[in-house]
This record gives sequence, C-alpha cells and structure tokens, in this order.
Amino acid sequence: MADQVAWVEVVGSDGEKLRDFYGTLFGWSFQQAPGDMPYWMHTPDGAVGAGVGAAQEGSGHATFYVAVDDPQAALDKAEELGGKTVVPVTEMEMVTFALFTDPEGHVVGIVKNQSAPASHARRIDRADQSHSRQSHHHHSRRARREPR
Repeated sequence: MADQVAWVEVVGSDGEKLRDFYGTLFGWSFQQAPGDMPYWMHTPDGAVGAGVGAAQEGSGHATFYVAVDDPQAALDKAEELGGKTVVPVTEMEMVTFALFTDPEGHVVGIVKNQSAPASHARRIDRADQSHSRQSHHHHSRRARREPR
C-alpha cells in the first residue's frame, strides 16, 4: 500500500486568526496542542486531521504530511529526487517528523507512521546506496504536533 496523507497544517504570523478563520469557514473545532505553543489541532474521527497555528519564524506555509515507516529514508529519497531538507528528522514526545521542499520549493512534511512497529519498518528503496549524506542546516522550530 502506498504511503498516505496523515496531517494537514497551516501556520502563519497570526495563529489565532488562522484558527478562527478555518474554524468558521469549515466548522472545525480545535483543541490546544500540549504545551504553551500557539498551535491548535482539529482531529475528526476517521478523517485526516489538521493543525493551525503561529509560524515560528514569521513566514507561514500550508502543507500536508505523509505518514511513512522510515522518515530518514523518505527524506533521503526526496533529496535524491531534487528536494531539499528544511527540517531534518525531529523526534518529539507525540510525533517524529521532517520537512522538505519539492523541486519547485513547495514545503511538504513527512511523519513517522505510528502503526508500523520499528522491527517491521518498510525501507524506501534508494536509487544510490552509496549516496553521501550532506549536512543539513537545522532551522530552530518548535515541533508540529499530530494526534496519535
């Protein structure tokens, strides 16, 4: 089975305004994310959830996250295909995620599939196993959160 979209996110300079906009527009209800970050989660039953909040560096984005078994392998493959790492694989209490840009600069997220045990993780085939990993500049950001 192909990897599936697991989370949608919209962040910008005024997270509360975005929360109110999407809540009113689509009838979404939000819960405050754990901690003190300005981030709220819409988690409907049986559907892809959404996060809305303040961007950590002022510039926002709208993106989607795809659930994968091996986030680093997916990030490596994205780079081999012309993408660039924005946020390297980051492990948080509730989620392990990374962000990259596609060849045209669109921000896309990947999140570790929480239903797959690590011992059975499917590895993404790499076109060049000897590809040397480049060091990536880590942008300091607070984590996006995804419900379990």
